[in-house]
Amino acid sequence: MSIKLKKKSPLVSDQKIKRMIEGQIKTILKTKYFIPRTIFIRTMEYFPVYGMCEHSGEKTITKFYCKSNLVKKFKPITVSEIEIAGVTMVEFLDYIDCNGAKEISVPGKMLNLV
Repeated sequence: MSIKLKKKSPLVSDQKIKRMIEGQIKTILKTKYFIPRTIFIRTMEYFPVYGMCEHSGEKTITKFYCKSNLVKKFKPITVSEIEIAGVTMVEFLDYIDCNGAKEISVPGKMLNLV
C-alpha cells in the first residue's frame, strides 16, 4: 500500500485564525463579565495591573480589571487566563479597543474603584 502526498494550500487561512481568536475573546468576555454580545464591549471599561515577572524580573501586565454596564463592579481577569484560551495579551487588547472599550488611566480613580 502506498500513500501519495499532494501539495495543498494551507489548511487554515489567516481569516479563519482571526475568527477563532475573536471567538475565544468573546467567550472569555461572556463567561467573566456577562457580555452577551459584542456590542456591549462599547460600554466596557478596563485598566491593567502591572507586576514583576517571576522569570525575567521585568514589569509586565498581570491582570486586567474590567466592567460593563451589565456588571457594576470591576472583576479581574488574569493574563494567564487569556493565554490559556489561546489568545495573546496584545490580541485581546486590540480586539477590545477596536470594539470601543475604554481604558481608565487616572491612577487615583483606579484605586477607588477596586
